Amino acid sequence: MKKSIKILVAMVVLITVSTSLSASSLIRDISGKENKGITITYNGQVQTLKDGHGEVIYPVIIDGSTYLPVRAVTEMVGADITWNGTTKTIDITTKDNSDGAVPTDLPPSNDTQPKPEPQENPQQPTPSPSNSAGTLEDPVPFGSTYVFNDRNAYDGNETKAHFEITVLKADPITRDGIAELGFQKPEDDPLYSYVMLTLKIKASNVTYTGSEYRFLSNIYPHVWGSSTPQGNSIIGGTDYGFTKSFNDALDYEVGFEKVENDGKSHAYEVEGKVLLPIFNNLETYFVMEKSDYDLDDRCIYFKLK
Repeated sequence: MKKSIKILVAMVVLITVSTSLSASSLIRDISGKENKGITITYNGQVQTLKDGHGEVIYPVIIDGSTYLPVRAVTEMVGADITWNGTTKTIDITTKDNSDGAVPTDLPPSNDTQPKPEPQENPQQPTPSPSNSAGTLEDPVPFGSTYVFNDRNAYDGNETKAHFEITVLKADPITRDGIAELGFQKPEDDPLYSYVMLTLKIKASNVTYTGSEYRFLSNIYPHVWGSSTPQGNSIIGGTDYGFTKSFNDALDYEVGFEKVENDGKSHAYEVEGKVLLPIFNNLETYFVMEKSDYDLDDRCIYFKLK
């Protein structure tokens, strides 16, 4: 279930259902703009999303956030969706997977697969902190470290952390190379190619207040995708499911360590890989997203060269 949650949370979805709710406080009008210039990928494959009538649909931009219909996203990742009109509930379930993980083109996980080896960096110089804003207009220089404080507040629970992020490498990877990782080989497309990023994240002062708890391995800025200085975007990027991937390295280093409301602070430092689609013949930035959705500048842009 962990990967299915990350996939659905990483792509904020817009639930568009017709209901007969009588409580006006539960409904508010939202206006947005459909953007046909945004490309969406899943496991490196460019997706064409369709609604329940088979019509092609595109992302909608509302107040700077990108939204997609929940049915299109669940079908893309291989899940089932049902609507209960009596209880006004949308139910999303995974298909034929005893461990709850969303089916992918990757081979099933099992105990015989090798665990990621601990990352070593004996002779690498320490990257210098960046003075850039990390915005589309002022991206983080390649090899520099972006430093910021982040928070995630929900239902009276709050997680806070201090992060330092560095893109150490951006190596081209072929379609055959992607297939060797265990993914389906992407189709040849003159508009897109791929790079393998080496990403380093250092987290400190990770604290939690509330009645629940958080797993430390789930507290980190998430991969959003890529963007050009002109604003062309590809939503998608894969940081799990292959040897030395960032998310798998994070799980290996941190495991199931819990962050609870006990006054303690936690920390970790992880280095791993991210598979990222980019535009050909255009300078492309790597984009991550902070957890604080109240921020207007929650996207962080990194130069790749």
